[in-house]
Amino acid sequence: SRAVPELVAERGGTAVRSRVGHSYIKGLMAETGAIFGGEHSANYYFRDFWGADSGMLAALHVLAALGEQDRPLSDMMADYQRYEA
Repeated sequence: SRAVPELVAERGGTAVRSRVGHSYIKGLMAETGAIFGGEHSANYYFRDFWGADSGMLAALHVLAALGEQDRPLSDMMADYQRYEA
């Protein structure tokens, strides 16, 4: 999504594009020191989880954010929905 680089930059990060595929993404993450990587296919990679592709860990991060804020998930997601799908 074109919203991803915008959101990353607004939060002080740098978005880097990679070829699609587990090995390419993990390699580029190691090369750039990235803390997180993701694909449109819903594969999410975490540096602090040995670069593992983990949907479960992504879900746990969402649940942690829900626990820290006093608003529904739909309100939280509205912050990220910039463009019509």
